[in-house]
Amino acid sequence: MTQPPTSLDDIHDQIWRMLQEAASTRHHGFHLPTLATVNNNREPEARIVVLRGADPAGRYVTCHTDARAPKVAQIDEQAMSAWVFYDADAGIQVRAMGRVEVLDPSIDAFAREAWQDTNLSSRRCYMAPEAPSSECDVPSPNLPEAVRDRLPTEDESQAGLVNFRVLKATINALDYLHLAHDGHIRARFDYDGDGKMTSAWLEP
Repeated sequence: MTQPPTSLDDIHDQIWRMLQEAASTRHHGFHLPTLATVNNNREPEARIVVLRGADPAGRYVTCHTDARAPKVAQIDEQAMSAWVFYDADAGIQVRAMGRVEVLDPSIDAFAREAWQDTNLSSRRCYMAPEAPSSECDVPSPNLPEAVRDRLPTEDESQAGLVNFRVLKATINALDYLHLAHDGHIRARFDYDGDGKMTSAWLEP
């Protein structure tokens, strides 16, 4: 496990640096965070997602989803989200809270660019004939027959664009925990509406 930074500003920088690295590094501990939303019964629902982007200047993190997935409707009703990132090798957990928006590539340039950067293997998922979470009679990969055993071509993959969405969460709070045998370290960072940050050490 790594030694924690000794100042709040250095910890803040470390968090965003790790998030940025994780967005482009498949085996980084933060690459597969847990995203929690609230369903229509006001119950929490959590799932693993793939971190696709992180921007400290904009204070946002992103992942991709199918427009038909239940979490999209949940976000439309209640836009708050909680994210948990954990790097076991570094012994670092980061919880991030923020307001999340659903970006449609048909009207949003950021989402269109994300689609262009999405590889064919990932695009194939958005070609699913049935909505995610739909009940089925037998185990199903929910992929078109034509591309079950191969990647789609670039042209074929465009059929998935209609179902592709970007979830973009603007972070309003970060909670940092560094695990260590000689004592854990914890800190919190909050942002106001103008992006001004306040920070504090917390008892772990």
